[in-house]
Amino acid sequence: MAFGEDVGYTNDERLRWAGRIFRVCKLLSDQGIDVVCCSIAMYQSVRAWNRANIPNYKEIYLRVKPETLLSRNQKGLYTGGTMWWGGPAL
Repeated sequence: MAFGEDVGYTNDERLRWAGRIFRVCKLLSDQGIDVVCCSIAMYQSVRAWNRANIPNYKEIYLRVKPETLLSRNQKGLYTGGTMWWGGPAL
C-alpha cells in the first residue's frame, strides 16, 4: 500500500481516508488524467468537496441487495448490530 496504513474503520478514519483519496484524484485530474475511484462510506461533506474541487466530477450509485453485500463481506465489516435495512447483521 502506498499510503494509508494509519487509517482504520471508524467514522473519523474513513473520513480522513476519503479526504486523502480525493485529494490525490484532484491532483491527477488537474494534470489532465481521467480518474476513476471507488470509495466506501462516502460522506456528504466529501461529495460536496469533490463537486466543488474536481472538474467533471461524477457520482455513480450501485444498488446492491443486502444478501449480496453480506456474501461479499470479506473483512467482516457488516457483522454485528442492525444494518441499514433494519434487519440483523450476520
